[in-house]
Amino acid sequence: MALRKRATDYMRHRPHAFAPFLPYEPSDGYPEGTHPPAHAVEAAVEKYCHRMATTGAWGGHPELRALASTLGLPIVVYQAGAEPWRFGPDDDAIDKSRVSRKDEAEVVLRLSYHKRYYALGEHYNSVVPKKAETAWSA
Repeated sequence: MALRKRATDYMRHRPHAFAPFLPYEPSDGYPEGTHPPAHAVEAAVEKYCHRMATTGAWGGHPELRALASTLGLPIVVYQAGAEPWRFGPDDDAIDKSRVSRKDEAEVVLRLSYHKRYYALGEHYNSVVPKKAETAWSA
């Protein structure tokens, strides 16, 4: 829940960067038209973010993009039969004090994406590189 809150807080502060890409429900009230009023867009983003922050609703591309930025770390998503998806943090979101230059290239959050994962449907799992797994098993 803490990561959901971080992602949605990031999205709330940048509603116009995320608004066109969010999978709204009719109750979110996203305004139709080529130039919707800003207040209506912000209200729809707020409803969407509230749902994502307070329920177990499935998150996707927008949430991963927001997490990469709010955490200041790149995220790589692996999927069978496809090239990895890469989400980089926004330049202004990177906290260089958390990661030394030497380690910067190695600090990556890695996920696997499963389109059909048993009865769960779409699902993400955390993964670690083989070398890290070997080091932790000792």
